[in-house]
Amino acid sequence: MQWAKIAQSALWHMLLTWPSGHGKTTLARLIADDMGVRVHHITAYALTKPADIISLLNSLQPYDILFIDELHRCKPIIEEVLYVAMEDFAIDMILPDGKPLRINLNPFTLIGATTKPEWLTAPLKNRFVYKLHFMEYTAPEKERLLKNQLTRMHIRIEPASLISTMCTYSTSVPREIGNLSKQLLDW
Repeated sequence: MQWAKIAQSALWHMLLTWPSGHGKTTLARLIADDMGVRVHHITAYALTKPADIISLLNSLQPYDILFIDELHRCKPIIEEVLYVAMEDFAIDMILPDGKPLRINLNPFTLIGATTKPEWLTAPLKNRFVYKLHFMEYTAPEKERLLKNQLTRMHIRIEPASLISTMCTYSTSVPREIGNLSKQLLDW
């Protein structure tokens, strides 16, 4: 990411593929914060016609991040618009009189997130420079997640070994670890 800051350029497009609840949206927000740009979040099923994605792309400021969650649910006609936008930072249209029109866009970064990468078409997949896939959290990482969540919620657990035991029986899904913390408030 440092090169993009130095070069005053958009980051290369990124594809995040891992299960639900593991922090894809959070990671996109962290990247935007680190870059000092805005992140525009939308779920693919909300993009029903080309005008939706065209309007969104046209509203982006230079180097903004467009985060599309559930990218595997993108309609083919939306993908077609994304291909040119991702490669050329432009949108191609045909005017009512039949003349072609190219609208230039501000440089942006598309971060696509999916739990089903196998559903993505090859032309869309190969436009992402970075394809990041989640690996399961280790036991110490789960403990750190739970401790951080408990600290934020002002919950203190004694003995500390109880956290380790709780993590042994919890899933590796950060959202579920967070839910476990919330359940502790009721105990």
